[in-house]
Amino acid sequence: MSDAVAENFSSGVLESWGLTWERLQELNPALVYISTTGFGHEGEWKRFRSFGPTAQAQGGMTFTSGLPFIHVYGLDVDDFMFGTICNCALLETEQQYQWVSNWTRAHRNHMIKWGADIRYAQNLRIPSLPPRAGGLNFDHTRTQGPALIGGGLGLATFLLGDVSSFGRQVSNTLDAGEQQKRWYFYGQDTWRITGRLTLNYGLRWEIYFPQSVTGKGRGGWLDLGTGEIRVAGYEDINLQGNVRNS
Repeated sequence: MSDAVAENFSSGVLESWGLTWERLQELNPALVYISTTGFGHEGEWKRFRSFGPTAQAQGGMTFTSGLPFIHVYGLDVDDFMFGTICNCALLETEQQYQWVSNWTRAHRNHMIKWGADIRYAQNLRIPSLPPRAGGLNFDHTRTQGPALIGGGLGLATFLLGDVSSFGRQVSNTLDAGEQQKRWYFYGQDTWRITGRLTLNYGLRWEIYFPQSVTGKGRGGWLDLGTGEIRVAGYEDINLQGNVRNS
């Protein structure tokens, strides 16, 4: 008879087999009993099974897995890179709401049409650069001469396995999106002047409202005059970047 029992079944499995702690203790009062489960013996998740992939997903490891991005600096422009380089979005959603209506009216020798197209678009994209799996950089300065004078090679630093720097994307803002309204209106007339002559004419009016961000610090615009980023909600910058329809 065993002096110790260790099990990692989901909660309630051994009990369903009749192997409760009380029953095992009857068989061996000195028994050491260890029970571990992925989601504990209490709570609404206790029946869930926990395998390696499940634990990785719940712990966030699946989200950050993959070969790190590796950048080996060379001389001039002869760098080389490999690994997970994709600037894939951490979170991305795109939505568009649209209302369209058209009317037509025949009056004598005129066919008059008019209509409207009202759109509201939302876009959210949280970038991941450097990649969320991390990025390893190997610089040439590690293999330079004394006092960091002389050549040095990023490849030599890489072969030494001495990482110069490590970068990884961390975002504490997950709602930095933009939104925009677009309105279109038109009017058109098909005028049958004679049996051989028809004239089509009309007018289309398009209104593009300034793009706006979802809140303070949730976006910015490049000022081509100064090279600075004008961040929404700071100083005198509104959520539309101070852009107005003329």
